[in-house]
Amino acid sequence: ASVVRQPSDVVDIAREVAAAFRAKGAEVTVPQSGPILAPVDAAAVRRALANLVENAVRYGGQVTIGIEAGERSATIVVEDDGPGIPED
Repeated sequence: ASVVRQPSDVVDIAREVAAAFRAKGAEVTVPQSGPILAPVDAAAVRRALANLVENAVRYGGQVTIGIEAGERSATIVVEDDGPGIPED
């Protein structure tokens, strides 16, 4: 099957994912205002972001989803306030 990439607002996608986790009691925020449009497969981005946020919620407390706009792309960063991965 071919991948369908359409200009999508990645801030909206992040907010949808954050809202789903907040509904379960997690502290997940998206500080950016939108729209930030990027040519993406929205369903795939939603799934990947949900997996990252799920791990961040499990091992950290507060989770922030940050989005940076590029010229033809967007960078999504998931940060939490957990202990991190031990160096060893």
